[in-house]
Amino acid sequence: MFGIYPVFEGEEIMRYSEQLKRTIRSFNKLPREKVLKKIDPRTIDNYYHFFQDCYHLKDWIKNDGSVKKEVSDVEEYINKSSYLKIIAGIAIAAKHLKITRKQREYALGDATLLNTV
Repeated sequence: MFGIYPVFEGEEIMRYSEQLKRTIRSFNKLPREKVLKKIDPRTIDNYYHFFQDCYHLKDWIKNDGSVKKEVSDVEEYINKSSYLKIIAGIAIAAKHLKITRKQREYALGDATLLNTV
């Protein structure tokens, strides 16, 4: 069974690389124009999907036993990047409709973004 846990006997455990490949496929669905003249619902869905895939890649890395890392190292890397924190805010808002003040502060910090994120 592809991507379903728990892993049953005889099945290969998925690695973070599967989520990375999924993230790249999501990215490849995004439009390449710098300015979009028309944004249809499918394009919006593709952006939300890409941001969610990006954000959840960290969980795959943290939970992949084949990667030598400290969980705190992954979170620290995310927290040092304003771009990744904005991606987190968009992903959380897309998944939950609203984000809490704590989630917004985590995701955006000092970054300025629309109040609806």
